[in-house]
Amino acid sequence: MAENAPRVWLVGAGPGDPDLLTVQALKLLARARVVIHDALVSEAILALAPQALRVPVGKRAGRVSARQTHINALLIEHARALDPNADDLVVRLKGGDPLIFARAQEEIDALRAAGIAFGIAPGVTAAQAGHAAIGAPMTRRGQRRALVLSTPQVQTGDGSDLSWARPLLASGGGALYMAATAAARVQATLLVMGMATDLPAAWVVDASRPTQRITATTVGRLTQDAPAGGAPALLLIGCYTNAPAGRWPRRQRQNRPKHPGVPGGGRHPARQVQVLTEPGLTARERRLRGSDQTEGCRSQS
Repeated sequence: MAENAPRVWLVGAGPGDPDLLTVQALKLLARARVVIHDALVSEAILALAPQALRVPVGKRAGRVSARQTHINALLIEHARALDPNADDLVVRLKGGDPLIFARAQEEIDALRAAGIAFGIAPGVTAAQAGHAAIGAPMTRRGQRRALVLSTPQVQTGDGSDLSWARPLLASGGGALYMAATAAARVQATLLVMGMATDLPAAWVVDASRPTQRITATTVGRLTQDAPAGGAPALLLIGCYTNAPAGRWPRRQRQNRPKHPGVPGGGRHPARQVQVLTEPGLTARERRLRGSDQTEGCRSQS
C-alpha cells in the first residue's frame, strides 16, 4: 500500500437500499478487513463485505448505545492491527452520509491524534431519499433557495437551544432528522415561533427500504401523526407529497379513519411497500392541496 494512503475510511451506507450505495463505497467494502458499522446499516449492505470482521457500534435513541470514545478506540485499534504491506482497510460504515449528523468530527479528531491516515466516502443522505419518496424536490427556483437539514436532538438540559428551529422558520421548511421521539416538542416550538399550523409536512419512515412508510400531515398535526416503534423517521416540512409516476390512489386500511393512500409501484422491491396516508384535512387545507399539490416544497406564506 502507498505510504500515507488512508487505512480507515468513513463511508456513507446511504439510507438503506443497496442500490443507492456509491461505486466508491462498494470498492471500499470489497477491500475491508474490518467493518465498524452503525445499527441502521442493513444486512443487505453488510453482506457486500463477506470477508470482513463486523463490529456493530449502533447508536439508537432510548437504547443502550456504544460510547463515542469506545468507537474511536476501536478505529485506532483495528487500524494499527492491519498488515502494513496489505491492501486492507478499516471501514467505518455510517448510515446516510458520514458527515451529516454522524459524529464524524470526533472520529476524525481521534484518527488525526493517533497519526492514522483516513479518507471519506460521501453517501446519499436520508433527506434525499425522503424527498425522492414523496416526489418533491428539495429546492425550487424562485421559492426555496436554502437547503435546511436539522435535528431537534439537543444535549440533556439544553432544551432552550432553538438553533435547530430558526433555519426552518427562515426558509419555510426543511428536513428534520431524529425528530419522531421529539415530535411534541418540535410541534410546540415551531408553532410558538410562528410557523403556520396548515403548512404541509410528511413523516417518512425507513426511506428507500422495503418497509418504507409515508404519512402526509401538517405542522399542526405532527404529534398525532408521528410514527411509533423506534423505526428511523425523517420529518419533511413545507413539502406536499406528490404521487410519483406509476403509483395510483387507493383506499388504505389503517388503525385510524380511512384516507386516500398511494401504494408502492415499480419493479424494485424497495419501492413496492410504500403507503402514503393523509390525516383529515380542513376545508381550507383541501383547497390549498387542490391548487398546490403538484408544487412540491413551498415557502411559508
